[in-house]
Amino acid sequence: ARQCLEEYFTEYQFSRRTQTDQILFFDSAVQHISRIARILRQPRGHAVIVGVAGTGKRTLARFASFIAECELAEIEVTDHYTINNFKEDLMSFYTRCGVGGKRLSFILSDTQLVNDEFLEVINNVLNTGEIPNLFSQEEMDKICNEMVPYAKQIGENESRENLIKLFFERVRENLHVVLTMSPVGSSFRHRIRMFPSLVSCCTIDWVDTWPEEALRLVSKSRFM
Repeated sequence: ARQCLEEYFTEYQFSRRTQTDQILFFDSAVQHISRIARILRQPRGHAVIVGVAGTGKRTLARFASFIAECELAEIEVTDHYTINNFKEDLMSFYTRCGVGGKRLSFILSDTQLVNDEFLEVINNVLNTGEIPNLFSQEEMDKICNEMVPYAKQIGENESRENLIKLFFERVRENLHVVLTMSPVGSSFRHRIRMFPSLVSCCTIDWVDTWPEEALRLVSKSRFM
């Protein structure tokens, strides 16, 4: 398994134009990468990766997404990033998944969830895939027109209602949410209670503190 992952990692580094993450394939890392990739290969597979800061949750998620043949979908949260900006980014992801048929891994950390409004939206994504008033009437009409070739291809009728249904079904099949969260403090418990889809619609992967084997490998690695 380790040799296989090292071959994937060579391809991963080559495929990314910017500087890539560095990963050491000790046993625990191999298990987590394999687990996350397996979740992402499943239709409607979503993950919550729980671990303290510094355990490399996002790094593992990005690499596992590459193995699962998912394009990365990430957001950049600034001081001026609002719920409307978040919905605009989601509109782009939905269009890529629903109209374009792309498989996306939407990686989101708990520090980017600046308030519970963001999680309310994610809860809808996980639950039904439909976000109220995400698209305007005009935008939905455009999406329906772009969905016609897909409907013809799979032999479905081309009524507006059915095209919308097909669009959201395709989004649910192709958009995979990966949340990276810290268990430290009370916010994790609060969010789990408030938004049950984080448990019922996701597979939770607990990343423990790395074992001594990992620390020895890091101390001997060329990255130091």
